[in-house]
Amino acid sequence: RMTISPGTVIAPGSTLYIGRDAVAFRSRETSPRGNEKRFLISGYDGQLSARGETIELYNSSNNLVNSFTYSGQPTAMQQWLRITEIHYHPLGATPAEYALNAGWSAADFEFVELTNTGDLNLDISGAQLVEGIHFVFPHATLLQAGASILVVANREAFEARYGSEIDVAGEYAGQLDNSGERIQLHDDAGENVLEFIYDDEWYPGTDGGGQMLQIINPAAAPASWNDRESWRAVGGDNTMDYSD
Repeated sequence: RMTISPGTVIAPGSTLYIGRDAVAFRSRETSPRGNEKRFLISGYDGQLSARGETIELYNSSNNLVNSFTYSGQPTAMQQWLRITEIHYHPLGATPAEYALNAGWSAADFEFVELTNTGDLNLDISGAQLVEGIHFVFPHATLLQAGASILVVANREAFEARYGSEIDVAGEYAGQLDNSGERIQLHDDAGENVLEFIYDDEWYPGTDGGGQMLQIINPAAAPASWNDRESWRAVGGDNTMDYSD
């Protein structure tokens, strides 16, 4: 989104370029780029999606002047990487867990699961959880076809409850909101892979009852992650459930 400043004039036969960042535009290796006497303004909000979208141009009276739709070319992570399970409000520590660490709270047992839904191995290095919780997948994080990986609030607490055999990428910063919130996943280029809001009212058992939210169809359209019907409640009694 960008508002062109009053007084901006495009000469007959000329072209106006609108860039997100002027320095990056001038550093492009191919034309259009710097040192070509291009008419450039920069600083728009948002990002052009690699998935494709429609761009609309409005005049000062808020009337649609023109629109353009491009098909795009989704990145590998946009096509195949999905968040498939969320444990946002776990049960508190059991007596055995409390004996290991009396400082653990229910939030220490939170986790988020991500899955490669494709048929080929997927390098997810640099993928980022950027809203709700924050985590950057480290270099050389390779996720095999159909495999899952977790990010957790507290690795020591997680392994005390679920064991050390589950693939964990690391600990995220922040905490999942027990009332529900927006979760956003970007790829290593900053492209939006997945963005949705979960709700604690969808399934009461997931709100402190020991169950997790699990996506039913990982191959569904990304927009469906916002729908209650796309999720189910699984597990319970501090166990994990990967059944179909």
